[in-house]
Amino acid sequence: PHWRQGRGLTMFDLTSLSSSTCMTPLGVTAAAVVVGAAAVWWIKSKSKTEVIDMTSKSEVQLLEMESSMVMMDQVAITTITFVKGDPSTTSTFLQQRVASIVAANPWLTGRLVRRKGRKGCFLVWDTTKLPSHFHSYPHNPSDAPMSREIAYEDVYVAANKRGMVLKKGMDSVGRDQDLFRVSLVPDSSQPTKRFVVVVSMCHVIGDGHTFYSVHNMLSSTASVSALDPTRQQAATEEYEKAMGSEMGLPPSPSGWLIANMMWGMVRILFGYKARAKVYYVNEEHVAKCKEAAVKEGRVGWVSTNDVVTSEILKTPYADTCMMAVNFRNKVPSASYHHAGNYENLLLYRPPDVQSPSLIRLSVSSLRRASSPPTTLIEGPRRLGEKMTCVTNWSSFDKGLELAGCDTDLHIPLYDFVSATSPVFFIGIVFRPCKGKLALLLLGSQRDMSEVEKMGVV
Repeated sequence: PHWRQGRGLTMFDLTSLSSSTCMTPLGVTAAAVVVGAAAVWWIKSKSKTEVIDMTSKSEVQLLEMESSMVMMDQVAITTITFVKGDPSTTSTFLQQRVASIVAANPWLTGRLVRRKGRKGCFLVWDTTKLPSHFHSYPHNPSDAPMSREIAYEDVYVAANKRGMVLKKGMDSVGRDQDLFRVSLVPDSSQPTKRFVVVVSMCHVIGDGHTFYSVHNMLSSTASVSALDPTRQQAATEEYEKAMGSEMGLPPSPSGWLIANMMWGMVRILFGYKARAKVYYVNEEHVAKCKEAAVKEGRVGWVSTNDVVTSEILKTPYADTCMMAVNFRNKVPSASYHHAGNYENLLLYRPPDVQSPSLIRLSVSSLRRASSPPTTLIEGPRRLGEKMTCVTNWSSFDKGLELAGCDTDLHIPLYDFVSATSPVFFIGIVFRPCKGKLALLLLGSQRDMSEVEKMGVV
């Protein structure tokens, strides 16, 4: 019943309540809660300082954006892969493979610390100790079940209870918290014939490209290589030069953006509940949209990502739209072998996203492309601003191939109930299996219904 068919495509109906369609200001009380929430975060972030012995330790100073409130509050990037095969044999292989990955990339064993008198946050690791970051869990019928057959939210709860899902950056600074972990547990329904692999990485130390660069090394057909964790501090200025001053992830987010995020926290306190749904992308619809875009004549071609992004972002309730862009090899400082967060967000207003052609033009120029040009919302108008964001992981993912096994399903694992703000509607494009694209939507049922009407799912 949890993995039902919808519109001819497999769809997971994942949760319960949606938000109200309107937001009523709560006056002084709401303002006080916003300020209070911001104060609590500030106190927590400032209190987590630690003076550590640097003997035999290496460190990198994180990018300013990585140390910001916005990034520190992001949930870990976590995926789950359901596999048909022998969990015992695969566990032995993955233990050895993760050890090799960590040996080549010891920064994965690091901890987040702040330094008294120094700005930002640091990733620090011990060059003489490489602890295991692979955890194999035995089948225990008394544990919360993990299986392809149970509901998405129950899988998340079971994984989280076992410690497979890592914490946010703000909950890891100055603490002995892993920032990278690979876990294997037998499938509850067929513990000798199926298993699940969960990979989790704190978002502060890596974006989707970094995550999948490491994830791809888990395959038995892949080779292990070293990524460079040294942060390219010049990249921030290069983003600004490439995009102008309108970066979606600036080094220091505006006060009004933070206030709007805090307002979202207030709405959660007053009962907002997010939903999550996963769909396969409708390939026939995408093909028709591509053909129509070429006939339109504004561009010579559009990508699948252009089509899917436009279909999600042009839902009628968004005030500001965003698309994540990987800046590796787009700016001089950042290349594909650099680990970290080298992504930023292209910002749009509704007229900028009405066709795949406009998205294609914006990707080419790193600017909004509608005519006449649009302007972004600024100042106090940002309080209550609804933001829709699309990110695409599919091009990074080469699939998990394990000897003697068949991958059944790969999917992002997300705490959508507590970590999805009502001021955001999020779409994650990913690769569920070979030859397929899928879409995870996080937010209100109202927004999801609009995407369903578009025909892209």
